[in-house]
Amino acid sequence: MDTTFVGTTNKARMIRNMLTGNGGRMFTVTFIKADGTERTLTGNYGHVKSQNGANTTAHLEKYVTVILPSKDAKGNPERRNVNTETVTKITTNGTTVFFQ
Repeated sequence: MDTTFVGTTNKARMIRNMLTGNGGRMFTVTFIKADGTERTLTGNYGHVKSQNGANTTAHLEKYVTVILPSKDAKGNPERRNVNTETVTKITTNGTTVFFQ
């Protein structure tokens, strides 16, 4: 697998900074999945002790891994990758921002 760093757009960088730079507080993000459907996740950004295994999108700047409040079958926090290039809405710190 090629792990060369892959950059993204300025808009996606700004969205990434909003999600990763809010001090670990919860946020809600709405984005368009690869299959074209809309998805909304509520979670936060940060590292969890149970995080093991390779993150297959870590070298892609456009992805942010969101930690969900739910747990998997082993009791570990669930995580989902969000493509910041397809984000349509973020709610954090009581403010909602919409993107085109």
